[in-house]
Amino acid sequence: MGNDWAAPQEPGRGTGVGRLVLSRRRLFELVWEKPMTQLAHDFGVNAKHLARACDRHDIPRPRPGHWQKLAYGRPSLIVDLPEEHFNVDSLGIMEIEAPGVSDAAA
Repeated sequence: MGNDWAAPQEPGRGTGVGRLVLSRRRLFELVWEKPMTQLAHDFGVNAKHLARACDRHDIPRPRPGHWQKLAYGRPSLIVDLPEEHFNVDSLGIMEIEAPGVSDAAA
């Protein structure tokens, strides 16, 4: 998988804070492609920050046991991306508070 998300923006004056901009649809797709911990590692953020971004933008996440069920060939419920509160293509901005986040980190 390539980098389908926007590169982190320049961090604020030595604070180690940058921004990651994704559409709701793309973040939803990514969250259902692989476990949250792996996705968070790919983004260089804590999984809790990623989960908070999903909650803030009304993006459903896989339920506990989802990945284990798939690993054993069992079906697992996949829900649709709701559109009640946000457009599916609206952009979400995640603040990244991690050391070394910069434009070069992409």
